Amino acid sequence: MSQKIGLSRTAYQEWDFILGQSGASVDGLQMSLKTLSNAAAEAMQGTKQYSDEFDRLGISVTDANGKLKDQETLFNEVFFALAGMQDQTQRTATASALLGRSATELAPALNTSKEGLEALKNQAHELGLVYEDELVNKGVRLGDNIDSLKRAFIAARNQALAPIITALLSVTDSMLGQT
Repeated sequence: MSQKIGLSRTAYQEWDFILGQSGASVDGLQMSLKTLSNAAAEAMQGTKQYSDEFDRLGISVTDANGKLKDQETLFNEVFFALAGMQDQTQRTATASALLGRSATELAPALNTSKEGLEALKNQAHELGLVYEDELVNKGVRLGDNIDSLKRAFIAARNQALAPIITALLSVTDSMLGQT
């Protein structure tokens, strides 16, 4: 899932905890990150609507080399800047412009201070909820192995049933006078 939405495994696990603690879900991140990525590309191309929103937050969409920042960096900067905004109305408008409709799902987390968000990230690590990449890789491999075994079992079952189905078809055809 982290690859699907464009976050590192660590960041995905941190945000899953942060959002869960504020009554939101990490599922809303996918659309928010897509919208943010599009807004950043538009801002980089000079679209005033988006460049104004990033300027309001004091965020540059490009890195020191003039390239578009990666999605994770940009999301963290935007989210923390939004959380630091005092004017709730402006925060809601800016969040909607940069994160799209799913910003409303993320709103409870936006009501958390920057310090509170950092504390939640740290808490996720302290609670052991953020796994190292090696363990995540092993979990992915185990999931793939289990899926392969399930599929192999289904195939074996289907192959075992084929002669029975053929025999039953033959019996029912002859009972119905069909050849």
